[in-house]
Amino acid sequence: MDAFYPYAKRKCKACFKAYRQWWEKTFPDKVAAKHKRMWAKHRDRYLNRDRKKYQENGYHRLPDYNKYTQSWRKAHRLEYNCQARLRNAVNVGKIARPEKCSKCGYKCKAQAHHHDYSKPYDVIWLCCSCHRRLHNELKATSST
Repeated sequence: MDAFYPYAKRKCKACFKAYRQWWEKTFPDKVAAKHKRMWAKHRDRYLNRDRKKYQENGYHRLPDYNKYTQSWRKAHRLEYNCQARLRNAVNVGKIARPEKCSKCGYKCKAQAHHHDYSKPYDVIWLCCSCHRRLHNELKATSST
């Protein structure tokens, strides 16, 4: 009986999941309307559930997070503007984000690395591991 949901006994779990995926793809407007109705009806319950989860697991921002980001943006204006220009170009579609790392070829959502912040569109697209490794190497060479 574990192969069936208690509320959908006519279909096994795999078939029910496939049906739900088909339904959500076929009727996205109905799905959006249902989510909107459920949010309006149970808004407080959802917010309290998320708040409780974050408090229990310690996923909360620094107390002065906004002050911290604002001070970082002021101190690193060139870097922030360069990252913002690239982010906007990717969002608009002027620049395509590759689906894999240019260094190791790992298929992922690649991150942009700037060698020179005066050239916002001259970037290397790296996976998270290669990007972290590159920054560690740069820190090591700059400290010696």
